[in-house]
Amino acid sequence: GTPAITLRRLFSFYLYINMQCTDGAEVARMKWMPSDELREADEDVSNDELMKFTIILCASLNKFGLSSMLVTEAAETIANLSGVDLRLFDAPNITLFGFTDPKKVLTKEVHLAVPRNPGFDFNKLIQIKKVADGVGWEKEITLQEGTEQIEEIWDSPPLYDGLWQILSWMLVAAVISFLYNVGWQDFLLSMLLGMCAGVLSLWKTLGASFQIVAGFVVGTIAILFHNLVSEVNIFAVSISGVGNAIPGLALTRAFQELAEKQLVSGASQALFAVLQLLSLAYGIIVAAVFWGFFYTVEEYENTPLFQALFPAFMAAGTIGFAINLQVPPKHWWIVFITVSGAGAISLWVTPHVGKLLGPLCGGVVITVISNLYSRLFSPHFAVMPIICGIIMLVPGGYGLRGMFKFAIQDDIDGGVAVMFNALLISTELAVAVILGSIILPPNYRNHHPGAFSFTADWCRRVKDVFPSFLHS
Repeated sequence: GTPAITLRRLFSFYLYINMQCTDGAEVARMKWMPSDELREADEDVSNDELMKFTIILCASLNKFGLSSMLVTEAAETIANLSGVDLRLFDAPNITLFGFTDPKKVLTKEVHLAVPRNPGFDFNKLIQIKKVADGVGWEKEITLQEGTEQIEEIWDSPPLYDGLWQILSWMLVAAVISFLYNVGWQDFLLSMLLGMCAGVLSLWKTLGASFQIVAGFVVGTIAILFHNLVSEVNIFAVSISGVGNAIPGLALTRAFQELAEKQLVSGASQALFAVLQLLSLAYGIIVAAVFWGFFYTVEEYENTPLFQALFPAFMAAGTIGFAINLQVPPKHWWIVFITVSGAGAISLWVTPHVGKLLGPLCGGVVITVISNLYSRLFSPHFAVMPIICGIIMLVPGGYGLRGMFKFAIQDDIDGGVAVMFNALLISTELAVAVILGSIILPPNYRNHHPGAFSFTADWCRRVKDVFPSFLHS
């Protein structure tokens, strides 16, 4: 139409798209150029190996769980080390790269990377970081070798798969049920429901309907068990059974992305988390409404489990989260510390300071511990222990409880209050991660700083705030 013709006459630009498929990723090369340079579209550009390595590295970080902020900082580090001018736009499941002359505004080349089947994999992040360090800092690996090694990492099987994933669902269900202060009947049923949800998660044909189907199956088993076998807290065991699928972490990360001004990534992750939460709630609510015509649907409180079992349940949660996030066994100890810290805050601190202030304090503590770990121990990543600890504090269960009040109990005011608290806690956890990183920045901002170099950073920060005091 007329607008397209006008734009072409104004800018005299053409778009050349050459789609090529690589192992595990689709990469589209888009070259913007004046009409007199159209003949040179098929010619290779300079620094092509650097561009390819940068693209596959950032696409890998995006695919295996790093936030848009961290992917952007990794790209900026590569650009600073190589001396190229790189423009990057990162969003969930897609990354745009622009390479250009620093003196020009428009990028002559734009590359689009679309990783398939994204999911957090700490083991592969460790391997990719070793490759990136070998190329960028240690200069022991060439760009071509680094690209080939990352492609091999893409194709390698996960560290834990199959039955390991089912075990993860069962152990996560166990630790979440313990935090709900349920009884032995509820605990055993939660593990059974976790096993059922884990089996369904391996059924790839369910696709996007997994949350709905899992919620319905878990809700059905909980209601039948409550009425035919032994009385349990239907809501608590249902939430525990689908604990691995609750998107509380995604919702918190979405607010964190928005706080870091990553608007597209944050907004899309928030929408995705809400849709997942609605799908889970819909499945459980449909089961409750359907079986409510035949049986009683209620929240029955059994005698809580002994608090002395706290270490055992935290150990179970550690193994469950470590398997789910593909954490190698030698890093399980930091998972145990963050999970235990978050669990202790949830059980013994939050009841005294309130449900709004407790997660804020817990998030700050977990972030500081994780950032300290990233400074002292290889692979110098803080994101994994932060995720493990924050999962214990996320408000996914609050959101489902609010929807439960809406649909089952007809408590509109109570449902609105619970949903508002869930959104507020998500915002607080995002703020807590930012505050914790201000108190003690993670290692990725200062590569290989040494064991205790954070002391110098801390002193500099204090000196800026209290210069006269330190001078005296």
